[in-house]
Amino acid sequence: MLGHYTPFIIWNGYNSLIDLHAVIEDELAEMMANERVEVIKLRGRNGSLHQSLGDYDSFDYSIEMSIPYEKIHSFKKIFRGSGKLITYNDVDKYRLARVVMSKPIEFENEWGVFYKFEVNFDCQPFRYKVVENTSLLNKGENTIINPGDIPSYPYFEFMSSGGDITIEIENNIFTLLNTQAGLITLDSEKGLAIFDGSIVKTRGTYNGLKLNPGKNLITIDGNIKSATIVKRSAWL
Repeated sequence: MLGHYTPFIIWNGYNSLIDLHAVIEDELAEMMANERVEVIKLRGRNGSLHQSLGDYDSFDYSIEMSIPYEKIHSFKKIFRGSGKLITYNDVDKYRLARVVMSKPIEFENEWGVFYKFEVNFDCQPFRYKVVENTSLLNKGENTIINPGDIPSYPYFEFMSSGGDITIEIENNIFTLLNTQAGLITLDSEKGLAIFDGSIVKTRGTYNGLKLNPGKNLITIDGNIKSATIVKRSAWL
């Protein structure tokens, strides 16, 4: 009988252990993405300079597993394209990934019943909460804790009563200009503020809306009925 700590993965909602009866014999590796660093060498200067803009590379992640012959067809239908990858040792977080099919997957007969193979993923660098709660924001000062270990770019919703709405995060000021009464969505990651399907005019940089790891002070000003934030906390 397989124990509680038997390794498994969840791909787009399908559990490898429950849905495919797959056996992953080895512990799954913990991976960390590489930071992109440009090495600059200058004539007349000893050594080199290192410059980073805070970007990280995607990485390859390979998992070896065995499944019963009757589950091979199910595997072929499930493990394709892009989606969310969750590993058993970090089940409350996911990575965006894509199944890599640079070469055919070979299903090797093992034990006469199980077929052994390797599935490869191209993983994006960050992990995100599977379920992340929405937090209320009050007019005035709010303290928001980002539990992640890199800056995140949150999603806001404002129920406006009309006029300008100002968001200040750590001395960075961003303003939704001359808003109309109703629901306004503000996506700092996509760089979009929307009201009733139309773009809202803004002043300030979307990059200034980022939440650094740890404590962040957010000040909201303007004629609003309510405001919420989804932090989009992220981990390496």
